[in-house]
Amino acid sequence: MRMRTTGPKVAHRATRAGRPREWCCLRRPDHIGSGSCHRCDVPSYVAGRRTNVALLVLLPLAVVSGFGAFLVGSGPIAMVVGAHAAVGFAILLLLPWKSMIARRGLRRPRPGQATSIVLAVLVLLALLTGLLHSTGALRDIDGYGVLLIHVGAGLLAIVPAVLHIRRRRIRPRLTDVNRRTVLRGGLLSAAAVGVYLAAEGLASVLSLPGARRRATGSYELSSGDPSGVPATSWLFDAVPAIDSGSLAAGGGGG
Repeated sequence: MRMRTTGPKVAHRATRAGRPREWCCLRRPDHIGSGSCHRCDVPSYVAGRRTNVALLVLLPLAVVSGFGAFLVGSGPIAMVVGAHAAVGFAILLLLPWKSMIARRGLRRPRPGQATSIVLAVLVLLALLTGLLHSTGALRDIDGYGVLLIHVGAGLLAIVPAVLHIRRRRIRPRLTDVNRRTVLRGGLLSAAAVGVYLAAEGLASVLSLPGARRRATGSYELSSGDPSGVPATSWLFDAVPAIDSGSLAAGGGGG
């Protein structure tokens, strides 16, 4: 006698041609959660888990490397800035897969959905402003530096990221550190570094302002015109107030 069973887990295991309906290929992010691919060998929930684990590693690395770029003013600063950019490109490369996961999650209302949307908006804003600043396509908006918006978006994303991780916890598994996972991580890292180097090369070929950035990622400003130097030189510096009437120029001779 056949028993009728219901529920999401049983429905997920419904087969067609001997394979689950939700099996999708990592090489085709549009297949994830679509239920239309029956020729691939990676379940959609596995692909989603891998993407989330990768982002769980990359987002803290982006914050740490970003702080490092501010703390290290010389020496290996170029490596720190390059690592920060490569991490950003790695996150950018994972967006097609993450967008499919997010689309699947938005189909049904769940607690914490608003927090997830805020986090997504802030991460996208940080990525966009980072690209605009690094290429020099847009360096300030109404007097506010794009880099300042980039840093602000990154800092604001920390709180919703923590809340999102607590609500959507990912339990560690032994398969998270197996040889195949390490290989995938290496391929993602190599692809991110390759995209970063290609972007830097393209900026040089097209003579974009970003090609003239210094190792710290900053741009030269009014080196030959002292009046154009900004009054503030760091994030929390106060604008110095100087009484011009109290200044006197003089010289002595002997």
